[in-house]
Order: sequence, then C-alpha cells, then structure tokens
Amino acid sequence: MIGIITIQDFRKYEIIVKDHAVNQWRVRVKPDSVLSDEEIKASLIQQLKNSYIHFLLQNYYELDYDIIFVALLKKEKIIIPTIYGSKNNNCALYNFKTYLKNRQKYGRIHL
Repeated sequence: MIGIITIQDFRKYEIIVKDHAVNQWRVRVKPDSVLSDEEIKASLIQQLKNSYIHFLLQNYYELDYDIIFVALLKKEKIIIPTIYGSKNNNCALYNFKTYLKNRQKYGRIHL
C-alpha cells in the first residue's frame, strides 16, 4: 500500500523535482514560461512547501485545487516524477479519477 504524504511531510522533507516533471510543467501548466529548468524546480518546490496540497488517490495529489501531480516518498525525500497538468488549462483534469479509470480500461489517453 502506498502511504499518504501529508502537508506536513511536504514542509518537512526534501523535495526532488525530476526533469520529466519540469518538462510537463512547461507543456501542461505554463507553456509561455521563460524560466530556466532550475527556476521552475525552485518555484515548484516553494509552492509545494507553502501551498495547499490535497490527496486525490494512490500517489496523486493536487496543488492549490489546480495542478495535479504524482508524489512518492522514498527515504525521507519526496520525489515529483511527473505533473499531469493544470485544471485551468485542461478541463479533462476536473474529473481526474474518471480519467484514471478510463486510462486503466482503454490504455493511455492523451491530455
């Protein structure tokens, strides 16, 4: 079973944002961003430490009721391997649990 990462964990543990998550941020959250990869990582870590995070299911979380991402807790580090995107930019994410069920049933679905 995957343990739920609490808001306190996000504030307490080191957060590592993978390059794939940065690329997904550029494509799915802020496509017009001129920030460097390192600036995006730093900005995202700051948001994760200081904003509201809502657990959705399994290892899926929501940042500030908008950005859906995956978080894994490994050896007192939180790893962010990917970002699904912003609900404000992609209305399909408003029904994320349904998206996951359909993905399981039909295979990969492009967002």
